[in-house]
Amino acid sequence: MVAVEENQLVSGPREGERGYGAADAENVPVQQNVKLKVTINDIIEECGFGRFQWLYLTLFGLIYLSDAAEVALSGIILNTLKCEWNLSTLEEGMIPFMILVSYAIGSVIGGKMSDQYGRRSVLVIMLPVLVIFSILSAFAPEYWSFIVFRSFVGLAIGSNTAAVTTFAMEIVPIIDRAFRHVHH
Repeated sequence: MVAVEENQLVSGPREGERGYGAADAENVPVQQNVKLKVTINDIIEECGFGRFQWLYLTLFGLIYLSDAAEVALSGIILNTLKCEWNLSTLEEGMIPFMILVSYAIGSVIGGKMSDQYGRRSVLVIMLPVLVIFSILSAFAPEYWSFIVFRSFVGLAIGSNTAAVTTFAMEIVPIIDRAFRHVHH
């Protein structure tokens, strides 16, 4: 008979051993309350990199592209705004400053929110915020409303970046992540 430790699961005879007969069945220990631990990473590793990942990574790329376009747009229109609203150098510098400060704040808030409520939830909320405040800033009647609207754009971009970056790394197999040598 096979020596079995307490709570060891017995799946059958080892190579070279005879199998259990009906007479031995009552002496075979069976593990109680067996719980299998399967993580989402195990499932992703099993499935590999496929259509789902390509679809989401393409979507994430488009989100990054729109975020980059929003940041670049602010720099492109500075000269026009300076002439249109007779901005001082300080007022002109406040536009990219406020966007970047709100971007940083949005990254922290978005990271915390995506950890607590989920990456998708943050994106579902913050992408419309980005679109709405981008449109509002295009029609801003004066300097301070433009600053406020662009600050909300910065918050949305920061939140989106925090959620998208983490989400992208969570949906691909470990071997396909940016840092191949890092395994959790």
